Amino acid sequence: MVASASGGDAMTSEQLQSLAVTILVVVLMFGVGLRTRPEAYRRVIARPWWLLMTLVANVVVVPLLTAALVALVPLPDPVLVGVVICVAAPGGAVGPLFAGWAKGDLAVAVTAMVLLSVVSVFAAPLIIGLWLGQGVVSGAGRLVVPMMTTLVGVQLLPLLAGIMLRTRMPALADRWVRPVVRLSDLLLVLVVGGIFLTRGWGILSVGWAGIGVGFLATVAAFGFGGLAAPSESWRRSLAIVSAVRHVTLALLFEAVWFTDPLTNATVLSFAMHTLLVPMAMAWWWGRRPLAESARSAGGGWGPGKS
Repeated sequence: MVASASGGDAMTSEQLQSLAVTILVVVLMFGVGLRTRPEAYRRVIARPWWLLMTLVANVVVVPLLTAALVALVPLPDPVLVGVVICVAAPGGAVGPLFAGWAKGDLAVAVTAMVLLSVVSVFAAPLIIGLWLGQGVVSGAGRLVVPMMTTLVGVQLLPLLAGIMLRTRMPALADRWVRPVVRLSDLLLVLVVGGIFLTRGWGILSVGWAGIGVGFLATVAAFGFGGLAAPSESWRRSLAIVSAVRHVTLALLFEAVWFTDPLTNATVLSFAMHTLLVPMAMAWWWGRRPLAESARSAGGGWGPGKS
């Protein structure tokens, strides 16, 4: 996670949060890899239409709906900027964790998360520029390498390591799954709690209008992200992954292009929505059985099991 420099003490706190988030993502992706096999991803990739519709929902529908919302609810400029850069950056890494809680399809969740993360690297600067003016995103090209490096090093490599262990040493993977998943859950609690404890008052400075818009944008992403899916397990995964925005990427944009502390507070406020809303839905779904649709039965149409 990247944040703007705002003094020695604040920077130290942000660096600790950044380290905690990085460790969380690495452990999380490794744990997901331990629970999935290569054939599960081949099955998902063989049905790209549903992923394409989720992509359109995230990079077209949700930004347009949010633009209509902020036209009805005027926001201070720094708050608007924070909302825009979060809405423009889908693909947060904790989506697959919540999808697992919700009894969703893990391979679907991971594939959608990776797709949205990669597209965000290129689409987010375009969306921000169209919304706020091209002048505010000058030099976007120089961010591509660090963003892709983070995606590969922190998300994809741990995922591949987990998949390789599952494929080659399944007995060892079975022993590691439970402690790794529990560790990722613990780290998530620590990260969320740390943000509340260290930045809670700053988040409240966003104001109720800004907090409300962030909440409604997150709900819209959740609703439209999983609107079109061939089965209940796919719908749960796509909805949850869509609701989790790429806060690390949003903070990188904030650090490079915007300097107002209120913008940073807005991004962190949005981060709370993008964690708590899908977390609550995952908890609720996880206590209810899957009701797979007829489309998921037979003929290679359904997602199957990871």
